[in-house]
Amino acid sequence: MARDLYTTSTTRGRTRSEAHWGRFVVLAALVAAVAAGWLYLDPTPSGDAKVPVTVVVRQGSGWEEATAVLHDQGLVRRPLTFKAIVLLSGARGSLLPGSYTLHKGTSSRDLIATLTDPEAGAALVIPEGWRLEQIGEALVEKKLSTQEEWNAAIDSPPASPILRSKPPSVDMEGYIYPGSYAFTEENAGEELVRAGLRNLEQNLTPAVTSGLSGQRLTVHEGLTVASVVEREAQVPEERAVIASVYLNRLKAGMRLQADPTTQYAVGVSGAWWKRGLSKTDLRDPSPYNTYAHEGLPPGPICSPGIASIQAVAQPARTEYLYFVARGDGSHAFATTYAEHEANIRRYQGR
Repeated sequence: MARDLYTTSTTRGRTRSEAHWGRFVVLAALVAAVAAGWLYLDPTPSGDAKVPVTVVVRQGSGWEEATAVLHDQGLVRRPLTFKAIVLLSGARGSLLPGSYTLHKGTSSRDLIATLTDPEAGAALVIPEGWRLEQIGEALVEKKLSTQEEWNAAIDSPPASPILRSKPPSVDMEGYIYPGSYAFTEENAGEELVRAGLRNLEQNLTPAVTSGLSGQRLTVHEGLTVASVVEREAQVPEERAVIASVYLNRLKAGMRLQADPTTQYAVGVSGAWWKRGLSKTDLRDPSPYNTYAHEGLPPGPICSPGIASIQAVAQPARTEYLYFVARGDGSHAFATTYAEHEANIRRYQGR
């Protein structure tokens, strides 16, 4: 009897072992099949990740065209599978135009993430407060445009309602809205002027233009004041107060005496915004030098951001006519010249 029990127990052990082994074989086969299937279906081929590939997605392009470009550049091996992954990822309507630097062997997920990232396709970022020369230098340095192409682009801007109040004697300074720009054409200069104007139009809402009119300013004059505020204000909370000072001085018939306008007048390549202005600088005859001339300069001195434009459209209600830098980025404001002199002695020791 004991022998029969032993035999039965041994048989059951073998059966269990064989069953485990069978499941292992099936699982291994499934893993191998999935791996083989993925190698076959994986839409992104392997490649040298160190070698960059530039892919341009043009305005109005869809994933159909973009996938074809990726396939031609060796970034996507199986277009149909890649488009299916795009659909499943929910990124079908999120493709953005731009010039992208990609690498072979990048996963589908990362390719899609890059082509839907607003910053990834940006070839140039224009900060608030840049002047036209700085924008042109950046374009030329990145080989997005030649200096001649850039000069031609700003000399022949497209028609735009916001240019109506701009005198023909001044250039496009202040009219290219700061921000991130992606270029999809050979001449990036023309594209930047178009896109910069379009972005400025979108930010000059009826409320903003109405505010400028309330200050008795045209769009051109409003941008001019805003550009000075942009270069002067370092503390965001002071923008509207600084704007009020300039507007108060204009209403009082006083010269603006704004350092940024003199910096603009005497600026040169490599030192577009000179620090430590001299007495000779303050006497510079340029019409942009508001120490030497009354009223507003002929036009903006830089590209102002929307915060500075809004500060001019809705300035703080003050009677301030003067301000002086405290040395920490903020300013001390004064209504009378005596108060201003006291602030100069206190904060600048002179």
